Amino acid sequence: MDLSSGSIGTMIYGLSMGSLGMVSFYGYLTFMRAIWNEKALQSKTIVLMSLCVSDLCVIFGHMIGTVFATFCSEWPWGALGCQINAFFGMGLSFVSIGNIGILAYDTYLKETKSVLHGVNYGFYLTAVWVLGLFTGFLPYIGLGSYGFENGLQVGCLIDLTNQDSGNFAFLSIMSLLWFILPMSAIITYYGKLKKDTGNGILLKLIPNQMLISWSPYAVTSITTILLGPTNVPTIAFGVVSNLFAKICLSTNPYIYIFNDVELRVACFKIWFGGRKSTATMTTIAEESNGDNIKAK
Repeated sequence: MDLSSGSIGTMIYGLSMGSLGMVSFYGYLTFMRAIWNEKALQSKTIVLMSLCVSDLCVIFGHMIGTVFATFCSEWPWGALGCQINAFFGMGLSFVSIGNIGILAYDTYLKETKSVLHGVNYGFYLTAVWVLGLFTGFLPYIGLGSYGFENGLQVGCLIDLTNQDSGNFAFLSIMSLLWFILPMSAIITYYGKLKKDTGNGILLKLIPNQMLISWSPYAVTSITTILLGPTNVPTIAFGVVSNLFAKICLSTNPYIYIFNDVELRVACFKIWFGGRKSTATMTTIAEESNGDNIKAK
């Protein structure tokens, strides 16, 4: 497939990314409508709202600019636009990954220790946002560098063609803070949830979602640094890793909507409207609760 600037292949890449963004946006739009209609859900979904905001920032700050650029013969946003595009693509993705880690803790407390649910959440969420945005800002002060993510020049992230020690240090910090630590929290708290309640669905689902979404980017980064950008197919690697990373973003709202019985019922009311009665919605919730009891 031809992936030169302005080619059909590049446009297909842009449409694929745009489709993933639209799927995510629709899910979060439903979520926001649901908690607007059901005020009682607002205090129970604070962490999910934080994830909603960070994912939408990635969509509007990074993905839309990239999708538009795939239909242009050259990058339309200039050098400053590239830096902004990269910051939204990296810094806000860090925040989203941190939010996913907190959601594991949130789910565990909600199901097993409700008296602690919501305690100190303001501190945890503030820490994730400040640390995530600060990490995304590091290339601006010399630790790492942003640039075109691959030879397509339709979007900007980490400049993997830069082989200096600062880029290696940035990737090391990124791997520790925004992959190893969140994955540890995810496995720990969903593992505790399975042990205490017998519900092991999220223990299987979320780690695999993270691995499938982010492993291609990790492989691309490592191989490019070790072998050099001239010895790897940077365009193919870049396209695959970037699209796979957006799988996480596009599936996030649906995973957490379907995991929460009350939120799922509220969203079903929006999706199905008058086609499902309140009694049917109640039955859905009761069946879900019954499944959870059996799992225990």
